[in-house]
Formats: sequence, C-alpha cells, structure tokens
Amino acid sequence: MTQTQTLQARFDAALRLPTPAVRYELTRQVSEHYAGQYVMAVAYWLAELEAFASSRACTIERLPTLVAERVASWEPRRGALEYVDFVSQQRVRWREQSLEIITAEWAVDSSNASRTFVVGASRELVEAFYTEYTHWTLGTRDEVMVFDHGEWSRDQSLFASIQSSSLDQLVLAESLRTQLVTDLERFFASRELYRELDVPWKRGALFIGPPGNGKTLTIRALAKHLKVPVFYVKSFAGHHNPHHGIGAVFQRARQSPGCMMVLEDLDTLISEYNRSFFLNELDGFALNDGLCIIATTNHPEALDAAIIDRPSRFDRKYHFALPAKPERYRMIDRWFANRAERARPTESTVSQIAADTEGFSFAYLKELCVSAAMEWVASGGRMDDALVTQCKLLRSQMNSKRIAGLVAPIGPRG
Repeated sequence: MTQTQTLQARFDAALRLPTPAVRYELTRQVSEHYAGQYVMAVAYWLAELEAFASSRACTIERLPTLVAERVASWEPRRGALEYVDFVSQQRVRWREQSLEIITAEWAVDSSNASRTFVVGASRELVEAFYTEYTHWTLGTRDEVMVFDHGEWSRDQSLFASIQSSSLDQLVLAESLRTQLVTDLERFFASRELYRELDVPWKRGALFIGPPGNGKTLTIRALAKHLKVPVFYVKSFAGHHNPHHGIGAVFQRARQSPGCMMVLEDLDTLISEYNRSFFLNELDGFALNDGLCIIATTNHPEALDAAIIDRPSRFDRKYHFALPAKPERYRMIDRWFANRAERARPTESTVSQIAADTEGFSFAYLKELCVSAAMEWVASGGRMDDALVTQCKLLRSQMNSKRIAGLVAPIGPRG
C-alpha cells in the first residue's frame, strides 16, 4: 500500500488477515498512514474517554474518515441507549493540541481482541496526554467502580446508597460490630507498620451467614465510615476468556492502594473454570499491597477449602448469624420509632414479637414490619393486632418454605 491510500483501506486489509497477524498489521498500517507523527499503540480502548471529556479535560470530535461500527444497547438503570464503538476514529483537542484516537476491536474465537492508537505530533505530546488520561481514570469522584460484563463502570447511585448508610443504622450484635470496625480501622491506618514488619499490607475478610442478616448493609456502612475507594464486582464473566475478568479486576484495584474490593456471593463468582486463576491473583502478596477484599457468602460449604481455609487468603471470618432476641427487639423498635404514636405498637407487643420471631432474619423482620403497617392501614385497627397477625402469617409461610427446603433450618448461632 502507498501513503496515499485511505485509513479505511488499510484497516480493511489488516482485519482480513489471520487472527495472529491482525495486531501487527494494524500497527504497521497506522504507522505508515501517519508517517511523520508519533503513534502509540495501547492494548485496550480508552473506555472512559467521553467521561474524561465531560470533566472538561478535553473535547472530542468524531471523524468520518474511518467507517465506524457502533453497537447500541438499552441501559435499564439509566433509561437510555448506550453505544459501544468497535471501530472508531476521533479527534481530541487537549491543551490546545490535536491528537487522533483510532480504535478497532475484532472477534477471536469466543472472545474479542482490540487495539487503540493514540496519534500526535510528538512523543512528548502523546505520552503526556495518555498519562493525564490514565491518572484521571484511576481516581474516584463520588462514585463506586463496578465491574460487570468484563468492563469497569462508574456508579453514582451505588455511591449515594453508601452515603445514606451509617454504622448507627446497623442492628448487629455489639461484639461483632465492634470487632469489624476496630479491625478494619486498624488495617487502613497501619500501612507504615506493615512496611516495618516487611509483610504485605493486605486483608481478606469473609462475611458468612444466611441471607438477609445484614452483610450487604454492613459493607455499605463500613465503606461510608472508612472513606476509602470501593470496587464492586458483580461478575468476573465477560466477552473474553474466563481469566480475563479476574485479571482486570485485580489489576485495577492494585492501582488504588488503600481500597476496598467487594465480592458479594463469592460462591457464585468462583467456578471450577476460574478458581485456580482467582487463587493465583489472591496470592499475589507484593502485588496486592494496600488491597482489602471483603467477600460474602450464604453458603460457605460451597467454597473450596483452598479459599476458605487458607489464612493468607481470607484471614478474617465474620459470622452473621440469625439475630438473637435483643437484636430482634431493637430492629422492630427502631423501625417504628419515628412513626406517629397511633402507628406504633406498645412496648409490651414489641417485646412479645421479639420473643416470637426466633429464626427470623433481619430481612424477614423488615418484611414483618412493612406488612403489619400495610395491614394496619387496610384494617383501621390497632397496630399491635396487625403486628401479631402478620407475625403468625410469616411464621406459617416460613415453616412451609422450610419444609420445602427453601429456607435453611434454624441452627446454632455462629
């Protein structure tokens, strides 16, 4: 090909080649097309370029030189279409300088491969732009970083839910709450002590217990209290191979020492296909410096012994058992505390219900309070009567589910 041939023709030729040759040929063709300028190849596309521009760090102009492949999908949470560019060419105006960003992504077996090129007048310009962009992406600004479908995204709504949480809202056994707060406060404040001892500044905490007993609420309250960056993993799965997601998660978290990585329902995130790779990343002692991993599980028996029994992986285990009577009383009393007097049960009724709800999780107790309030509104009777009636109803439903194997039997408190 000659210098005068279009970038489109160069891309078309490169993408028709056998898969192992595509990356090399794309780099060669782009370098020839932009002869005299500096071309830097980047392994992944600049996924947050538009967000970077929205922060007024630069401006973006789409160029028609290269035929774009844009794929649209509906994002239910935002109620809007989202677009992903698989082939694109953009002009970026940054610090009164112009650069071009060219991206291509193509299928490789059951996953995708990609290459992004940053083109500018000089190496200094290109590297300065990319350095500023990378530093910006590593920061968190009133948001939680969420990993799902093989990609990171910024979630302001999840951050808002964390900010609305507090330790005072937790109805946990006081010993558990004190231990959790003290342990994690001490961990994040002890970076220099870990260095003095020449041991990795890392922590793995596993929250264990049946569903509905406050594990998620506790994580949110701790994140608010500790004021650290939060990286939340919904799934390791993605468009790439099974190992790609795990590597991307740990790589990103390691770039923010002093952060919290949240792995909810760990037993569903780990499978026989990714377990060994997960363990290898978890054991990266030096690499994981500054990383606090908080994982939860409703089914510890489903976790491999290599995960749950190895102290260097999850060295702290906290058991969120079904609430005892004092916690049940506090939960019910607190739920009705700010209601109008006529909409509050008497203290004796709260005490009776706290005694009658042995085996109820916090989630079941909340359901009891809500359903009692709805019953009270519908019937126009006394809140005490509504609470007693709904308690009996939920107890019968729970027993039916337990017989069917849908609810775990009441066991000893952990």
